[in-house]
Amino acid sequence: MTLIAVSVAGAEYDIESILVSGGVFALSGIALAVIAFRRGNLVAIFFGLSSLAFAISVVVLINVMAWNPADADRPVCLLIWGYALGSVALAWAGIRQENNQAKVVLANNE
Repeated sequence: MTLIAVSVAGAEYDIESILVSGGVFALSGIALAVIAFRRGNLVAIFFGLSSLAFAISVVVLINVMAWNPADADRPVCLLIWGYALGSVALAWAGIRQENNQAKVVLANNE
């Protein structure tokens, strides 16, 4: 979640910062998806893969629309804000799933 907040702030400050933050965002999504897959957390897998898909989608959108940084500034920032807000709900669901799995493990061990 911290990475999403940093990406939003960076894009709002200077849209060209997404050249770096977008790559970091995509790589961290892949890492999250791999870790979540090993733990069996489907929500976190989706969360990780969605960040990769979002980063790719933004790159494709910018190229298809042939936007320069000034053109991309407002639409991309709005997309990032929308993704960030959706991510909060998804992260909450992932945390709840982890808690439920931990409760099941503890109940089985008693």
